[in-house]
Amino acid sequence: MAMAILAIVFGTGLAGGAVGYLLYSDPVAEKIDPITMNPPSGPFTLADHTGRQVTDETYRGKLMLIAFGYTYCPDVCPTGLQAMSTSMDMLGEQADWVQPIFITIDPARDDADVMKDYVEAFHPRLVGLTGTAKQIAKAAKGYRVYYNKTVLPKDDGEDKSADAEEDYSMGHTTSIYLVGVDGRGLAVFNFGMATTSAEVMVDRMRHFINIQEALDRAKK
Repeated sequence: MAMAILAIVFGTGLAGGAVGYLLYSDPVAEKIDPITMNPPSGPFTLADHTGRQVTDETYRGKLMLIAFGYTYCPDVCPTGLQAMSTSMDMLGEQADWVQPIFITIDPARDDADVMKDYVEAFHPRLVGLTGTAKQIAKAAKGYRVYYNKTVLPKDDGEDKSADAEEDYSMGHTTSIYLVGVDGRGLAVFNFGMATTSAEVMVDRMRHFINIQEALDRAKK
């Protein structure tokens, strides 16, 4: 590992190849689903949970750990966000390199205030992003995230009038995405597999953080 990092630091014109070698030649990478061989990423323009307008470029210079979901999600989203939160704690000081992000796919219900209450329940570093339906769709497309709305039938005794509040759930892709300091996709952690554990996410993030730290030291 030390020799691989030295190759990146001192190699001329070979940094990209060395990074690729590190990605595909260590035991952790071999355990990750094949989708990580072509990990997605994409631009977005959204609002964070404080109401501030942000883009993907707002977080350049940091790794982004991104999950898509919604605050009414009963189980998958909380479980994934808890794994992300645990991974941030496990990173220790290296967590400064990472920006964990939760992007809603239900902007009709998840405004900035709702997102603020939700993400703050998981981790102080976690940022919640929302926006218009069009903005969310564009962000999701870049990450190849599928989502759809399913209207739930009303129980007997519920208000069934035309203007009654609609109850619905959202089906969605449950992957967690790791994006590099330059905005390029690095890895996809697929929920329901061992690759979504906090330990595996930490291994992947440390892998790239160590490379970045070595590059930074070489510049001094």
